[in-house]
Amino acid sequence: MVLFRPSVQSYLISWLALDPATELAKAPLPVLIVQGENDLQVGVDDARRLVEARPDSRLEVISGMNHMLKDAPLDRGANLQTYNQPDLPLSVGLVPLLVDYFFAK
Repeated sequence: MVLFRPSVQSYLISWLALDPATELAKAPLPVLIVQGENDLQVGVDDARRLVEARPDSRLEVISGMNHMLKDAPLDRGANLQTYNQPDLPLSVGLVPLLVDYFFAK
């Protein structure tokens, strides 16, 4: 209840049976995997597992970025504070990376 209202909970629970690496391997698209080094929810090892599922993908690990795509310290409390600060800018390394990937050819 704290994060998701009852009407969406069963939908989200249904996703728990899915393996992200298995699903990614099925995708017929180019893949850019962007991982924050300071992400408290998904680790760099998880991103590497996705790369194993799609060896043709590109992995970019952004130093200092957390799950909210913001620059944040590793300290759990300070990192979590960024989750409630929508006015914080995106991580310094994120936008140039996306521009390069999607527009620089």
